[in-house]
Amino acid sequence: GLSDAATFTWTTAGRQSITVEATNQCGQVVSDTWTYDATYRNMIAYEGRIGGTDTHDIFIMYQDGTMVENLTNSPDWDDGTPTWSPDGNQIAFTSRPDGGNGTPRILKIDLRTRVVTPLTDGTFNDRYPTWSPDGTRIAFMRRIPPKQIFVMNADGSNQQNLTNSGFSDEWPAWSWDGNWIVFVSNRFAVDFDLQGRDLWIVNVSNPIEQRNVLRTDKQPGLPGEDTFPNEELYPTWAPDGQIYYSYAPALGELDQLYRIWPNGSGRTKVFPGDTYERTIASFKPPDGQGCFVFYGYLGGGDKEVWRWCNGYTSAVNLTNNVDIDDEFCAWSPVP
Repeated sequence: GLSDAATFTWTTAGRQSITVEATNQCGQVVSDTWTYDATYRNMIAYEGRIGGTDTHDIFIMYQDGTMVENLTNSPDWDDGTPTWSPDGNQIAFTSRPDGGNGTPRILKIDLRTRVVTPLTDGTFNDRYPTWSPDGTRIAFMRRIPPKQIFVMNADGSNQQNLTNSGFSDEWPAWSWDGNWIVFVSNRFAVDFDLQGRDLWIVNVSNPIEQRNVLRTDKQPGLPGEDTFPNEELYPTWAPDGQIYYSYAPALGELDQLYRIWPNGSGRTKVFPGDTYERTIASFKPPDGQGCFVFYGYLGGGDKEVWRWCNGYTSAVNLTNNVDIDDEFCAWSPVP
């Protein structure tokens, strides 16, 4: 008689091998193995520090913190700020050569082949890529100087200055509909230093239309907050259209997560009463649970990646790496 069996084995995050064995009438066992790339669903990418070094790599893991894999594994390069392509098959990121001492540039890695492709060549200081929802373009910060928001095709071609403001513009993030990019700018800074960066949005199809969302030093604080000139940093869009960002509510305090509507209304603290540092939110595709990840300190001395969903009473530590900083996390857009 003829019998057969199939064995499925997960070898790395998102990659699966199938071994099929068959026994023929002579009792001989014939087998073959195929390895293929499963879709990178519900996965989280983040920037992790390599133990004992000053450089970072891009890591990926499942949404429960398991199956952690060092994706770039490049000790001579400092890799960070990952962003997913909409199909979940590629990640663009910032990378600095020469042990982190070189000029930052934008690279991307194909998770199916692990081939790394440069998108910018290091002529300029390029950082903070963010992939458009339709997958055709990537926005990023380029220091000309000053820092400006640029967009380019997903293959690195057609690089164009989007904000073209003459001020320091950085930390872009696409809206879920692809029509707007939120960023931070020091256009209201009195002495043109790094203090006083505020939230702005730019219409991608009509870049002349740029709006200030929030100017902290000109607005009264929430109850218990100071009104000193401070900064909003690391903005991102939630699926419901709100903008999440980091902000220190009083001089000397740690950054906290806040949210606001693009018209400047509804500014609220995401975790009322919380005094731990929470920075950079990245949202799971809409599923009714309102899940997102963020990084920050939570009663410890190192940065970790945390998950929060509606109904949670406390955030879940996904990385939990003692004495190693894990930060700048991004949730795969593939549900």
